[in-house]
Amino acid sequence: MVKKLKILEYRKLINISFECDKNMNVISGANGTCKSSILHIISNSFQKVESNTVSIEGNKSLNIIRKINKLMNPKLETLTKKEYRDVANKPGILYECEYFNELKLEFRRHNSKSKNMKNRFSIKPKYTKGGNESLPSLPVIYLGLFRLFAFGELEDEKKITKINSKLPSNYLTELQKLYKEFTGVEINYNDANNMGDIKNRINFTTNNEAIDSNTISAGEDNLLIILTALVSLRYYYESIDSKNSIESLFLIDEIDATLHPTYQAMLYDLIKKYSQEYKIQVFFTTHSLSLLEHILKYKGKLFYLLENAGRVTSMEDLSIYRIEMLLKNKLRNEALTFRNIPVWMEDDEARFFLDLIFEDVINKNEKMRLPLSFFHMPETKMSGDILKKIFRDDKLLLSNMGSICILDGDKQFTDLDKHIISLPAWGGLSPELTAFKQVLRKYESQDHEFWGIEAIHIEGYTTEYFRTNIKDTVENIIKNPDREKSKREFNFHKKLYAYALKSWIEENEKKVDDFLKNLRITFLRVAPYQKIDKNVWP
Repeated sequence: MVKKLKILEYRKLINISFECDKNMNVISGANGTCKSSILHIISNSFQKVESNTVSIEGNKSLNIIRKINKLMNPKLETLTKKEYRDVANKPGILYECEYFNELKLEFRRHNSKSKNMKNRFSIKPKYTKGGNESLPSLPVIYLGLFRLFAFGELEDEKKITKINSKLPSNYLTELQKLYKEFTGVEINYNDANNMGDIKNRINFTTNNEAIDSNTISAGEDNLLIILTALVSLRYYYESIDSKNSIESLFLIDEIDATLHPTYQAMLYDLIKKYSQEYKIQVFFTTHSLSLLEHILKYKGKLFYLLENAGRVTSMEDLSIYRIEMLLKNKLRNEALTFRNIPVWMEDDEARFFLDLIFEDVINKNEKMRLPLSFFHMPETKMSGDILKKIFRDDKLLLSNMGSICILDGDKQFTDLDKHIISLPAWGGLSPELTAFKQVLRKYESQDHEFWGIEAIHIEGYTTEYFRTNIKDTVENIIKNPDREKSKREFNFHKKLYAYALKSWIEENEKKVDDFLKNLRITFLRVAPYQKIDKNVWP
């Protein structure tokens, strides 16, 4: 099996390496990034298994594998063995393949000496003089895009011939079971036929009168081909005395083609299971965002190919959001536009306080501007108790999975599982009362720095004005809290209280940090529901 692939120069692939997983390897990227070329190179790195090296049953399974390659992908033998000159720009070594048995082989272009083939060459291994290297033998199934031709559209110009070697009955039963698990359709086999020596299909009827081998959909057809190949590789594994870490290779070009996203995820999980149990190394290409998201969720090995200035590079450890941006050819700002996380709060004053906190955070760390920009605060008025009931209702929570609830500081209630947190506050007070307490303290301490703020001066706020026009009012409200009086007072002298809250934020860093930690936790939980890359929060 392939441990490492190092390509020196092949098409647009120049000085690029791939550290491969022994089981599942996924290749993605926009069109023209040489994804199929990599599959061709891998297929070229092995030779067929000779009949005299395996058992009689092993030979039967190999015969099936050969027929699958011939009939599903008739050009397999010429994909890399006879390529036009434009695939490489220089003579010498094109790529190096390192196998898991520590063998390393270099592959070079070999120009044809034939007059009729003078513009073509083969890709062959370069052996050490006097060495005993040889191209590893391994059964390879390569499913190219040729498999997607509709069965009913093929012309039968030649006599239909039966495939002599068929899967044993127990493997056909396994194939039936797998197909039914995906589609709910139960197939009943007749004869396996080769249509016009172009494409292999299995004649069958089903338990649905509207579906048979002639009326099967393209997606179901593609699925059946892949499942057949997979079961055939299992048959090979169980027919031999396995001594190697990997016993076969399975290559699929655009595995997602014609398949519903649900099928794609199920198929990936099944192939992964077969890969581990029956020692199959798998490489496939895909453009499917839903499949890529599924793969990343379960930490699958993914290579993303990116073309820039005529050269292809490989990127790993990418998020699904970054991949979506690249596949859709969007700038980051374009990809993130219109995505937001609704933040439900009690009133305008609470939203005003949160804006001040965000402003302070961004001033200290410009990198926080992006994650905080995703928070959207609808202009609603709702009591904290009602908000708490809504977000703690298990049925309603399903519709709120992408939302956050931030209560006033006087609630001091946190339930991260329900996406509920509370604003920081002075002694469990509302934002308004926190502002009143802070400005009163600034007056009593005669804080010259605070009262000397130019913006406060310009508005006419002085300690004398505060004493004669505001002090008694805020003291009475603090002693006898009244929601409506608090709001009227806060909004009448909003500019003064804004600076009071700003100073409180600066002086209560620990409380603000604790709030931001909870906010980050809820952000990481809800971001995927809004298709926002959670990694944007540094």
